[in-house]
Amino acid sequence: MRKNRRTNRGQSRKQFNIADLRNLVIETLEQGQEDAAKVKAEEVDADGFKKIEDEQDHYENLKLKESILLRKHAKLVKEVKRVRAKKEAIKKSILKKLD
Repeated sequence: MRKNRRTNRGQSRKQFNIADLRNLVIETLEQGQEDAAKVKAEEVDADGFKKIEDEQDHYENLKLKESILLRKHAKLVKEVKRVRAKKEAIKKSILKKLD
């Protein structure tokens, strides 16, 4: 019979980036400790960080949307140039036929 096990679904682990690790080392050295576990770090309210993370996510989404729109714009500009060139060619041929 299989045992019921609890899994860590929905729980995320904090992943450190280079800046976080650098700050941890700097805090450790500033306090004169050799072991990072002995450092007394100040606690910060997480609500402010949540807002910042939401804004960063929104910024990334807008950046992606901007790149998509710029690609579409470039395609439209090329198409407009082709249409204008064809229009000018037809206009010239009409004027030649009238003369």
